[in-house]
Amino acid sequence: MSLFKMSDSQIRKVAEPILKDTIIGANNKDWKQFSKHMPARESSNNEIREDVERQWEEDKYLTAFSTEFEFMGIIRKMNCILVLWKLTSSESEDEYLEKLYLEETDGHIQQAGIWTE
Repeated sequence: MSLFKMSDSQIRKVAEPILKDTIIGANNKDWKQFSKHMPARESSNNEIREDVERQWEEDKYLTAFSTEFEFMGIIRKMNCILVLWKLTSSESEDEYLEKLYLEETDGHIQQAGIWTE
């Protein structure tokens, strides 16, 4: 089924393992795990990899997120689906809004981006 025809519940079921893999990859500073669900053009891009690895070194909370997270909602865009989550980190008392961008390419759902606020 097309990503854009899925219900919110179906999208959530697809997005949860993607977010979990991404968090585990970040926590372990493991680019291969972190980029597992990215399109090949991004996961093989050294500039993107170096930028993410720099962020891991500069912002410790990015490598200490709990793998327990709270679903907040879904926003549908023209070319992607934005899945919102509440995260916590052992490096901070703060709560974080995680935006997981999903896209569909050739019938495959992939992580088009991830942003933490």
